[in-house]
Amino acid sequence: MKQIFRKAVESKSELKEELGTLENLFLPGNPDVRTNDFSDVDNFFLRCMQFTGPLMAKGLEDTAYYNYNPFIAHNEVGDSPAYFGLTVREFHKYMEQRQKHFPFTMNVTSTHDTKRGEDARARLNVLSTIPEQWMEMTAYWHEVNKEFKMVVNDLRVPHRNDEYFLYQTLCGHIPVDKTIDRKFLDRLQEYQVKALRESKENSSWSDIDTDYEQAMIAFIHKITSGNNKFMKSFMNFMDEIIPSGIINSISQVILKNTSPGIPDTYQGSEKWNFAFVDPDNRHPVNYEELSDELRDLIKKNKTGATDLLESLWENPADGRIKLLVSYLTLHLRTDYPDVFAKGQYMPLKLKGNHNRDFIAYSRIFGNDCLIFVLPVNGYIASRVSDWADTIVNLPDPAPTELELCFTGEVIQTGSEIPLNNLLRQIPFAICRRI
Repeated sequence: MKQIFRKAVESKSELKEELGTLENLFLPGNPDVRTNDFSDVDNFFLRCMQFTGPLMAKGLEDTAYYNYNPFIAHNEVGDSPAYFGLTVREFHKYMEQRQKHFPFTMNVTSTHDTKRGEDARARLNVLSTIPEQWMEMTAYWHEVNKEFKMVVNDLRVPHRNDEYFLYQTLCGHIPVDKTIDRKFLDRLQEYQVKALRESKENSSWSDIDTDYEQAMIAFIHKITSGNNKFMKSFMNFMDEIIPSGIINSISQVILKNTSPGIPDTYQGSEKWNFAFVDPDNRHPVNYEELSDELRDLIKKNKTGATDLLESLWENPADGRIKLLVSYLTLHLRTDYPDVFAKGQYMPLKLKGNHNRDFIAYSRIFGNDCLIFVLPVNGYIASRVSDWADTIVNLPDPAPTELELCFTGEVIQTGSEIPLNNLLRQIPFAICRRI
């Protein structure tokens, strides 16, 4: 606390007297505070702590997260725009520590308060792997969309920062089938207005700039109408990005459900979740329909797992591939409770040209061993089909046979195995040692 006040005085010397008064309130050891005032100091301190959470939320989550937009996937509750991800090696280290110290912590990818759905973030993460192409696209879009801007109070709307926010939003949230219909535009419009007011730059809840907001809405409708240059370019770009985002999403589901911790599935995330922030992410969920779909998938999986997997992977728009993977991975937790509650998390090494594009690990307890191999670079995984030169080192003692959990196929192996032997219908592998 003393260091905080010292730095505050150094940066705001004109407030030295006021900061000194605050310091005396917060630090009862100071001579200006009498012993019989300690209870009042404690009460004051506790009351201040009640406000630090809301102050942080309003300042960071509800302001900075809407106007600092280099990469909005990091503008997220529990994340930070200043954070740029971690390596596979660092992830392994975190998971080993989690298994050791916090094995029953919660694994969360969406909540009622996240700024965007988990699958929108997974797709946006693709952009971080192709920065040059993304810069080229947005520069082109900015140029061709100039004609759709309006001048409001001597300002061309939207401001460049709001425009960049919009392009990221469209990339992250457009449905898998790329349908931009009335319903999607209404949701986008409501979200964009909220984002403008939360950012407090060109509008705010306390000082609404209706002219700017209406010009922003008009811009959205103009650029998404017809077959203009932007829409042609955008849709072509999404043809490249959407398959990569799907791979990122499925990897995310498997990591959440099989890494150390207890997975949580937020309502509506059983299939694709491209929701905007509340109230959009709190819409009613048709659980009866989801239950019927799941029962149908379970039935088909028992009689023709390989055919079902291929069919869902080739037709991903309805999100049933995510529903099936969620079911299969959660079912593993039921079959192997000790593996996930008490078992070891063991990183597995990869070697070959694509060793950095995948993550491999095992969960082991007693004689039970589960092995997971997943792509961490969806963009590469969506473009490469031959992984023959990339090898996974398997845990010791080396298994002689592995069963692929997605299809039930049994494969022969030893101390290592080529990725091609594991990645058959889809670029993911979950195996159990027989």
